[in-house]
Amino acid sequence: MGHHHQQAEKVYRPFGTKTRLFLSRRRQWSAEIAADEAKPSVKPMLYACEQMHVHPQECLYVGDAERDMEAGRNAGMKTVLASWGYIAESDRTDTWPADFAVKMPRDILTLPPVASLA
Repeated sequence: MGHHHQQAEKVYRPFGTKTRLFLSRRRQWSAEIAADEAKPSVKPMLYACEQMHVHPQECLYVGDAERDMEAGRNAGMKTVLASWGYIAESDRTDTWPADFAVKMPRDILTLPPVASLA
């Protein structure tokens, strides 16, 4: 088993059934977190940061719901609204606390480096 897989397993195990994926450009690997706590709980997000040895302020949290934006903000992360997600026509995304909105996953790569946003 490779080092990155071992690290992802270490992060995954403590939390339960619902999975969130965390990526780190700096570390070149991802961590999966399973959490039984509903968003906007920040515990799984902060645990992933701890396991990847990054500060929440160095992270982007991408989601498609208002509670995702609240969770990211509450964890101290910059938030990105994923416009391709499960967003209803009645949702008023302009009122959500998102720092950025992107239309396609590749658009995340065009965002400024998180360190420059602090």
